[in-house]
Amino acid sequence: MMNLLEWSGVWRRYYLPPFPLEGKTVLDIGAGCGETIYFYLLNGAKKVIANEIDPESVAFIEKNALLNDWNVEIINGAFDIAMLSTYSHDFMKMDIEGGEKCLVHFNGDLKPCVIEVHDDETKERLVSRFGLLPVARVAEGVYLLKK
Repeated sequence: MMNLLEWSGVWRRYYLPPFPLEGKTVLDIGAGCGETIYFYLLNGAKKVIANEIDPESVAFIEKNALLNDWNVEIINGAFDIAMLSTYSHDFMKMDIEGGEKCLVHFNGDLKPCVIEVHDDETKERLVSRFGLLPVARVAEGVYLLKK
């Protein structure tokens, strides 16, 4: 819980869409242990579709979902660009430590989203391709882009 309290100001500022989440579905790519799942549910999301590749993190998500009665669908495995079309969602959060590079090959249009980008070239390509806005520099070469 400390991590959520520590980051809630940053998350509220950058990780929420420009519309209320009540009744909406969030696609959480790179869900970690479930901190952002909890954040989106606390902020009114009806459901979170959580994609996470790390088995230990998935186990934490499963345990938290059971203990806290979360409405979460867990996708255990690597992100696949087809997920953007396969899973119906209203907003997407992506933080997959460089894996976001594959988005430059996505032929569809991105729904409202926040994406953590880990290099300048990918940032520029995503800004140009999808009209994403750089909203924060998290660290050297790491940016948050938002639509």
